Amino acid sequence: WDRPAQHSEDEYFECQTTVVTETALAEAAHMVQLGEQPIVVSLPNGRFVGPTVSVIWCEGPYGTTELLITHADSISRVEELAGTCLSGFRTYREFVEWASKAFPSLLIDCETMIEQMGNSVVPAIMDRGRELLAALNSIAEALVAGDTERYGLLCQEWLRSERFSDSSKSEKDDKVFTQRMTFEHPDTGSKLVCYWHGKVRTGVYRLHFEWPPPLASKRLFVAYFGPKLTKQ
Repeated sequence: WDRPAQHSEDEYFECQTTVVTETALAEAAHMVQLGEQPIVVSLPNGRFVGPTVSVIWCEGPYGTTELLITHADSISRVEELAGTCLSGFRTYREFVEWASKAFPSLLIDCETMIEQMGNSVVPAIMDRGRELLAALNSIAEALVAGDTERYGLLCQEWLRSERFSDSSKSEKDDKVFTQRMTFEHPDTGSKLVCYWHGKVRTGVYRLHFEWPPPLASKRLFVAYFGPKLTKQ
């Protein structure tokens, strides 16, 4: 995976009676538990075979959970699954228009976001943006479904990580800063202050969104995705 491991070294993951904590299998299982769809690949003649791999997550006094991971254990299986993976986007327009369809629980004003992202196409920005938008979409989905347990878990996993952040009190007390964080809702025309943001280190980009979230019947508004506003 292309980021630090998200599962804890103190957790206990087991696959076919082997402890796999702090391995790719445990990380993939953790991703499945959060609603993602990772794919693991084994080297030829590996010990794990079959189209899926079962990993048991031991939750201490809460019992165990079986997590099934999509698995490629042969060249033909790798080729089959590779066709289902997303290819890179050539332009920001391709990325934004894809995101607006792929994340139905988010409200994305395509033309505004395309304009915000600028003209210099950087693949790493789109890769990170896809990760952040997917996380927000999962949070919004859980809210709409009334799944409070999953909603709380996702908020804990994402919003309290280094990938997302609220603005500081001193920033919120700055009138100029607050003005920069104010965006117009495309449906209602109301003004929203979006202090919460996802971080993209490449190019120092930021993804601002409304928070607290709207009523469960409404989509979560993603207000801005572009260069860090305070650096402009």
